[in-house]
Parts: sequence; C-alpha cells; structure tokens
Amino acid sequence: MMLLMRKTLPFINLQNTMSFYERLGFETRSEESGDNLILVLECQDIHLILVPETELNPFKNPHVRLVNVENLQVLGEQFVSRYRPENAECAGWVESVKNGEVHIVDPNGNLIMLSRKRVA
Repeated sequence: MMLLMRKTLPFINLQNTMSFYERLGFETRSEESGDNLILVLECQDIHLILVPETELNPFKNPHVRLVNVENLQVLGEQFVSRYRPENAECAGWVESVKNGEVHIVDPNGNLIMLSRKRVA
C-alpha cells in the first residue's frame, strides 16, 4: 500500500475521532456543521474533514501526516501513558518506534507521525 502524505486527513465519525484525540491530550475544535475537525499540537493545526463512510476503510487508509515537534520525548511519553487500549471506546493506537518517532493511528486509520523538529 502506498502512503499518501496529506495536509488534511479524513474521518468518518466525529465523536469517535474527537474522543480518541482528546483522550491523548490534543486540543480539538470542530465547526458547527461537524464536517471539519482541527487538532492543535504545539501551536500546529492538523485538519481533518468528514468523508462518507463508503470512501474510507480504516483498515486500508493510506493517509499520513508528518508533524515536527520540539518536545518529542515528552509528548511521546504523555501519549503512550494516556492511551489505554483496554479502556478504549474506539479503535486506534499509539506507539514509539525505533527511529525516535511516535506514531498515532486514529480510529479512521490515519497515521500521524511525530518527529523531532530539526534545528537549523
């Protein structure tokens, strides 16, 4: 499967998606229509947009968003400690990977890769 780097990620259920990210500690905002969701992490916005359920298979979703953060280790520990798969009301997971990144896969199958911000 080819991964697609995206600025905007799809979602099919607003409540499940918001619940997942809020449980991790993200600030979330949604429009009244419920068609758009914005996640905020270290003053960076991550946009998600509602798509019909028929257009998104969470098990085959190739959408990826790379987010460079300054406090990768702290955020990674925070996300891993807050994510409790046994208490999860919806699918998704968080894991630290060998190359120092933190991967978050939400209930829609979106992959958010957190990477250490490079200092110039």
